[in-house]
Amino acid sequence: MSYSQSGNIVPSPSGSMFTPSELALIQAGKWLPELSHFVPVTSPHNLDDNLNHARDEGEKIDLLIHTALNPHAPALIGLGEFLQRKDLTILAATLRGFAIIGETLDDKKLNLDPNYRHHLEHLRYVLTANLDLHDDENPSVHLFKRLCHDAESGGSEMVRWAAAHALQELDYPLNLRRQLLSRPPAEILAEIWTKYESRLSDQKRENDPSKVSEDIKFGIYGHTEKLFAESRGTYSLSVVRQILRKSGMRGIRLALKYGNRPVLTEAVNFAGDLFNQINPNSQDKRYKDNATRQRLADLCLPFLTITDLDLRNQFAEKLNDKHNQYNVSDCLITDENNRAKVAVIDADWQRIVSLGDICLPFLCQLIEGSLRLEIAENLNTNCQITAAESIDNILQDISKKLLTLSPYLQHDNQRVRESVANLLQPHKSLLDAKAKQIISALLFQLNLPDESEISPRNSQLDKLTVENHVKLAETNKQAVQKIFINAISACESKSILTKDFLTQQQKDFLERIARYLADLNSWLQNHANDLQAAAKAKEEELKNQKQEAERQVLCRKLMEDKTSTENELTEIEQKIKDDNNRIEKYSDQIRGLSYSISSNQTEDMSALVWDVFFYPLTFFFSLTSIYGDHEYDKHIGLYWFVAVLLFIAIVFLLVSNIISWDFLRIIAILIYVSAWGYRVYTDIRRIVTSSSAKSKTETLKLSRSIIEDKVITLKKQKGQLQQQLYAIENRRKENKC
Repeated sequence: MSYSQSGNIVPSPSGSMFTPSELALIQAGKWLPELSHFVPVTSPHNLDDNLNHARDEGEKIDLLIHTALNPHAPALIGLGEFLQRKDLTILAATLRGFAIIGETLDDKKLNLDPNYRHHLEHLRYVLTANLDLHDDENPSVHLFKRLCHDAESGGSEMVRWAAAHALQELDYPLNLRRQLLSRPPAEILAEIWTKYESRLSDQKRENDPSKVSEDIKFGIYGHTEKLFAESRGTYSLSVVRQILRKSGMRGIRLALKYGNRPVLTEAVNFAGDLFNQINPNSQDKRYKDNATRQRLADLCLPFLTITDLDLRNQFAEKLNDKHNQYNVSDCLITDENNRAKVAVIDADWQRIVSLGDICLPFLCQLIEGSLRLEIAENLNTNCQITAAESIDNILQDISKKLLTLSPYLQHDNQRVRESVANLLQPHKSLLDAKAKQIISALLFQLNLPDESEISPRNSQLDKLTVENHVKLAETNKQAVQKIFINAISACESKSILTKDFLTQQQKDFLERIARYLADLNSWLQNHANDLQAAAKAKEEELKNQKQEAERQVLCRKLMEDKTSTENELTEIEQKIKDDNNRIEKYSDQIRGLSYSISSNQTEDMSALVWDVFFYPLTFFFSLTSIYGDHEYDKHIGLYWFVAVLLFIAIVFLLVSNIISWDFLRIIAILIYVSAWGYRVYTDIRRIVTSSSAKSKTETLKLSRSIIEDKVITLKKQKGQLQQQLYAIENRRKENKC
C-alpha cells in the first residue's frame, strides 16, 4: 500500500512509473526536466556519454528507461549493447529498460496515443514473438536466454530480480518460458522480495557496511516503488534514506508517487536539502540548476492539497523556503496563488502580509475552516485569529476591511469572534446596526468590582458602599438583558453556535449578577446581624463585667471569711492545746496525790487505835506489827536500825560503866515512849494527809472533767470551722478566686 497525494491509502505500485504528461515528453523525444542536461540518444555512443554525465544512480536508470520508451531513439540496439556490461548495476538498469516497455503497455490508466502504443507493441513483438531458441544469431533470442539465465542464477539478487521482472512484464509465451525456466517469474520475484524484506527487518545488518551497501543497491535498481510503498522499520527507513540520496530526482519522484507516510517524510526532507543547495554554504551543488529545481517544486506543489496536515505543512515549509529568502517561492512557483497558499499553509505571517491581497482568499478559507493548519483545535484557532489579524494588517481600505471581517463576528469559534470584534471595535461607528449589536455583546464586560471584594465577611466595606454596589448590579442586569437580546436577534438564522453562545453568555452574566446581588444582600444581612450581635455582645460584656465585679466582691468576702475562719481555727487549736496541757497537768497532780491517799480509811483508824492502846504491849514482843502491810511499816528498817544502834550504845555504856541500870531503864522508857509517840503521830498524820489529798484530788478531777468537756466543745467548734473553711475553698474554686 502507498500514500496518495490526497492523503488516502492506494494499492501497491503497478504499471508505468510515469504520468501521462511525462510520457508525452518522452513520446516527443524530449528528456524529463531533471534529465535535460543529457544529449539526445541517436546511438549507443550517446548513452555512454550521458552515463558519464549522470549525477546519480537514479539518472542512470532513468536514462536507460527513457531510451527504451523514446520512439526517436534506437532503443533495442542501445539497450542490447549494455547487456554485455560487467557492471551489475548497469545490467540491472538495462533490464529495467526492457521491462518498462511491457509496464507502459499494460498500464490501463494511461491513455496512450495509438501511434505510440503501436510503437511499443512493435518493440515487445520484436522481443517476444516467434522466437526460435536454436537461432543464436537472433538478438531477441539472446535477450530471452540471458533473462532466463539471470533470473535463475544471476550474478546478484538485484540482477535476478531485474531479469525476472523483465520476463514477467514483456509477457513471453508460457510454452517458451517453460523451456528455460524451472518456475514462473512471479515466484522468483516473490522469493527474492521475501528475502529482501527479511534482510530489511534484521536490525543487525545496519552494523555491516557491506550488507548495507548491498541492500541499498537492490533498493535502487530493484523494485524501488514497492520498497517505498512498504518500508516502515528503522533499518528499512535508513536504507530508504540512502536510496533517496543516491537516486536523486528519480528517488524523489518515485517516493512522492508510491511512498507511504514515513517514506514521504524522508522524501520531503530530502527535497528540502536539494532546494537548499542554492545556499552558498551547501557542500552539494549537483541539483542547483533551475530546471531541476523547477521540476522539484512542480512535484511538491500537489501535496499542498493532501489531508495529512503535518506532512502537507512540511511540503509548504520547503516550498516557502523562508531560510533562503523565499527563493523557491519567488523563483520557482510561478502561480502567485500557489505562492500565497504556500505562505499561508506555512503560517509565515510576515510573508503573508508582504504578499498582500493575493493571500486573502486563503486567509478567509483558514478562518472559515475549509483550510486547516493544525490538528489540535486550540492551535488551529490560534492560526485563525492570526489570519484575521493579518487581514486587518493587509487591508488598508476600511470599508473593504469591514466587509471582509464583519461576517466572522458570527464565526462558530468564540475566540475567533472575540478577536474579530476587537479588530473591528475601532471602526464600530462605520458598521451596520446588527454588527454593532453583536460587537457590543461579544465585547461586553460587567462593570462590577471583583467578587472577592464583596465577600459577606469583608470588614473593609461599609453599608453605603454596598448599597451603591447593589444599584450598580441592577444597572448591569438591565444592560445585559438589553444588549444580548438585541445581539441574538441580529444574528443570522444559520449562526446557531453564535446564538447559543450569546444566550449562554447572557445566562452566565445574569447568574453572576444574581450571585453578586446575593453576596451584597448577604453582606447587608450579615452587617445587620453583626450590629445586633455587637449590641448583644456589648450587653453580654456589661453583664460579664457586672458578674466579674460581683465575683471579685464575693472572692474578697470569701477571702475575708477564710482568713477569719482560719484565725478562729488557730485560736481554737491554741485553746485546745492549752486545755490539753492543763488536763495533762491536772492528771499529773492527781497521780501525785494518789500516793498520799490511803486505799482503806477503816484500816487507818484501826491502826491508830492499835498503836495507841496495844502497841506498848507488843513492842518488845513482836518483830513486826500485825499490820505490817500498812504505810508506816515501810519505816520498819529505820526502827530496827535505830534500835540496834541504841542497843549497841547501851551495851557499850553498860560495859564501860558509864551508865547504870537505872539510868538504862529510864532511857529505855524514854525510847519506848518516843517510839510509841512517833507511831501514833505517824498514824494521825497519815489519816489527816489522806483526807486532805482525797479532797484535793476530787477537786482536780472535777476541774479536769470541766476542761475535757471544754476541749470536746472546742473540737466540735474546730470541726465546724474546718467544714466552713472547706466550703469557703469550694466556693472560691467555683468562682475562680
